[in-house]
Amino acid sequence: MPLHKISELPIEERPAYKIEEHPQAMSTRELLALLVGGENQIEIADELYQSCAGNLRKLGKDVIPEDVEGIGKATSSRILAAIQLGQKLASPILDEPYAIHSPEDAANLVQYEMSALSQEELRVILLNTRNRVIKVVTIYRGSLNSSHVRVGEIFRPAIKHNAAAIIILHNHPSRDPSPSDPDDYQITKEIIKAGKLLGVEVLDHLIIGGNTFVSLNRRGLTFDVEERSTKVVQDKRRVVAVSKPLPKLLKDLEQLPPNSSEEVKVAVNKNGMVIATTLEINSQERSYENER
Repeated sequence: MPLHKISELPIEERPAYKIEEHPQAMSTRELLALLVGGENQIEIADELYQSCAGNLRKLGKDVIPEDVEGIGKATSSRILAAIQLGQKLASPILDEPYAIHSPEDAANLVQYEMSALSQEELRVILLNTRNRVIKVVTIYRGSLNSSHVRVGEIFRPAIKHNAAAIIILHNHPSRDPSPSDPDDYQITKEIIKAGKLLGVEVLDHLIIGGNTFVSLNRRGLTFDVEERSTKVVQDKRRVVAVSKPLPKLLKDLEQLPPNSSEEVKVAVNKNGMVIATTLEINSQERSYENER
């Protein structure tokens, strides 16, 4: 069937009419045509649709709308803005506390957006003691491997926002969520080690690939979740340093009082970088129920 100019179509078949009367019945091509506008909007929208093979997530990444004949810079920006709005609408709204009780809950929070990314990103979900989301923070963009990721940077937002637990997420632009051996496992082990020292529980590490994901917790990687009821010392752990070279750390520790009874615990990665440090402080004990 040949493509028509917009003026050649009956009014009830034009995208501008359908969006008001039957928006749910509109095809992707018709929605694109409405964004393109103009007399040749249907023909141009069809070319744009074919250029991304029907996958709108490629627009702005693998395919630039402006490269299609008949689409100028302003129209291209309008199309990309509409796609971004769609992604935001598909993401859960955090005006109400969003609780995470499973890997699926965590993936649903970010999967739509992260599956469309053209490069790797590492993000952290910060959780309170009831596993409700405090914030989602982007830590790294670009190629991720154990030599590039500084574990201390991952915990900075958790410490700043007083998070009780975190979930690590990163995406594979290849759309294959299979773990990258040995990097994904090595990074996760270092994060878990630092989390134990800092008193921030690491619940999982999810790898997003397209519309699927992999949970390293479910894959059997030991996260060593502690007992729910514990006895702790009030203000027992105080963070001194995160991701600090050992000589700098030792210089800081020299500032402690000579008769200090504080016990220093240090976690060091394979490159000799201090990834986390805490002080054990003598104080009155108290009991509480950890309500996760």
